[in-house]
Amino acid sequence: MKKNKNVWKLMLVGILVFSLVGCSSAGNGETSSADSAGTSSTAAEEKTSAETKAAADDVFSNGPEEHLVLVHGNNLDTPNDKWSNYFKELVEERSGGKITVDIYPSNEMGTERELTEGVQVGTYDIQVTGLVSTLSFIPALATLTMPYLFNGMTIEQIDAALNESDYHTLMQNAYGESQFYLLGGFMQAATYRNVTSNKEINNLDGFKGLKIRIVENAYCLKFWNTIGASPTSVTWAETYLALQQGVVEAQENPFDNIYLGNIFEVQKYLIISEHLLNVNHMIMNQERFNAMPEGYRQVIEECATEARKQAAADMADVIGDYHQKLIDAGMTEIVLEDEVITELKEKSQDVYEMVKSELGEELYNSLVDAIEEAKK
Repeated sequence: MKKNKNVWKLMLVGILVFSLVGCSSAGNGETSSADSAGTSSTAAEEKTSAETKAAADDVFSNGPEEHLVLVHGNNLDTPNDKWSNYFKELVEERSGGKITVDIYPSNEMGTERELTEGVQVGTYDIQVTGLVSTLSFIPALATLTMPYLFNGMTIEQIDAALNESDYHTLMQNAYGESQFYLLGGFMQAATYRNVTSNKEINNLDGFKGLKIRIVENAYCLKFWNTIGASPTSVTWAETYLALQQGVVEAQENPFDNIYLGNIFEVQKYLIISEHLLNVNHMIMNQERFNAMPEGYRQVIEECATEARKQAAADMADVIGDYHQKLIDAGMTEIVLEDEVITELKEKSQDVYEMVKSELGEELYNSLVDAIEEAKK
């Protein structure tokens, strides 16, 4: 057996030498630089790809088993639920099952605030949620509560501003200060929050005295107070009953939440205000993330990013369907005129100044600059 192996080795060496001699000339005795460069480039890419895969295989084959618990408060098949499931599928596949993810949706493990607290202290590993309910934990998110900041921008422009800029770097640091890690970037599909009401609203005066349900935070409160409304903080779980009983007469949310929450059953008007970009994020306990092997962290980040893009594409596809379902369910749509939107945006400047004052000009300017750069 050893003799046969030696014979094969000699034959392979001979073939290799012959190949090298043959490749040193190109018909007329001269080497084709284009062919040589192309062959070299392809070979280098294949080698790099093979080395990367081998390194990843080595990381997981010799690495520990990791089990992650992911929680969220959204209904099944919503964009955040899909993001969660895409992430689970990708990370389990690419880790060869070394990283597993269990998902607990629909507030099974508590309210949005309780879930965020759980991730912060390490009870849960990951949460997928909207930004507004997380603001009290990560104050820097107030930069994304400034009304009418992204209107008129494309999905790609907004994504560049949020995820491919100095602003993103500063935000990642801000997450870390609160013991979180931002996984995969900010997810959006250029969709916005809109108002539903039992009161017909066509202009700025229509908002005056409006008893509107909002998520509790100072910046949202500032905006609605500034335009003359009467905002009240109510949890999402209690919103339907509060509207039904007349505790509040309006609320604001993206189309999917409005439809899936059956808000059309207790609200007559759908007011297209598009006052706030609908942004979501996937947050992980920072200590848990940092404690994992580097190769694991890299795969988790890549899978979260890829899953985010897939979920955002889904959101862009279905948001129009939810919009139409609300109309089909009997809601009367009122599209606010451009001049009304302009007035609302002017009123929003008080929120801008509040954000700048409380968070500092560096963070504020980094977002403004990122938006301007993305629009070019």
